[in-house]
Order: sequence, then structure tokens, then C-alpha cells
Amino acid sequence: MTDYLVKRLREKRERCHDLSGVYYTEDMDCQTAAHRIEALTAEVARLTEQIGQASVRAEEAEDRAEAAEAKLAHIEAATPDYDCGLINDFGGGDVDWWQDYIRAEIGRANDHWRDAIRAMKGASHE
Repeated sequence: MTDYLVKRLREKRERCHDLSGVYYTEDMDCQTAAHRIEALTAEVARLTEQIGQASVRAEEAEDRAEAAEAKLAHIEAATPDYDCGLINDFGGGDVDWWQDYIRAEIGRANDHWRDAIRAMKGASHE
């Protein structure tokens, strides 16, 4: 958005400069040129103000992003890792047993993270 506004501002300044060098043509007298220069100067001022406002909004967005990153870092630091404990070898070469064992561990890991997310949501509402 800011790049677009800067481009428009440059175009208007160039047009204003071009018109300021025009003193008389068949289609435009000095008074008409002066009115156009005045209108373009007002538009340049308006675009300059919009660029300033867009810059402020961009700075606010950067501040919000930094705050969100800090909050995420805090959440990551406060959230305990899932610990599956010691992995046993009761299954030996039984593929079905190992698949069941891995599925059970994944289920426990999912439960762990769901509980952690619920705790975070509860803490954020307090």
C-alpha cells in the first residue's frame, strides 16, 4: 500500500512540475494551469498524509508482531515437553504389537498437547 501511495505521489509531483512550466497553450491558459497546479498540490499533500498514516499502521503492525512473538516464546518456554518414558521391547519382532504400541504413544502425546492447549486457553482468559 505504501509503495502504491509513494508511486502516486511521485506521479502527481511530476505532473505538477510539468504544469508549472506551462504558461500558455491552445487548450490551457495560465489560469487553468494555475487551478490544475493548485488541485495537484492539494492531492500531493493528501497523498503525503496517507503515506504517513500507512507508515504509522505499519509500525503498529510490527509492534503487534513482536508482542505476539514474545508471547509465543513465553508459551513455548512454559509448556512441558511430552515424555513417553522408557521405550520397552516387549514386542520383539511382532509388527502388529509395535504398531499398536506406537499408536498408543501417539494417542498419549495428543492427549498431552490437548491438555496443554486447554491450560493455555484457560490461563489466557483469566
